[in-house]
Amino acid sequence: TSKRIFVPLCGKAADMVYLLSRGHTVIGAECSGIACADFFAENRIPNYQREVVRTEPLIVRHFSSSVSISLYEADIFTLDRKVV
Repeated sequence: TSKRIFVPLCGKAADMVYLLSRGHTVIGAECSGIACADFFAENRIPNYQREVVRTEPLIVRHFSSSVSISLYEADIFTLDRKVV
């Protein structure tokens, strides 16, 4: 059964690729935008995009339009259910 899994302080964790391969939706939180972008590039995840979700405090969503993963570049304490 597919689950929606939250990975706090995810960085470039290989666990997220494993979870994707098992059919899960992955939601990650990371304060480094470079780490988020590198994760998509290093794992060759297609159709990488980014969008500013909120400007104050800044929250940027890094995602793929073809794979069920979103990494939120933000202070983990500023994320809430409405954003994620």
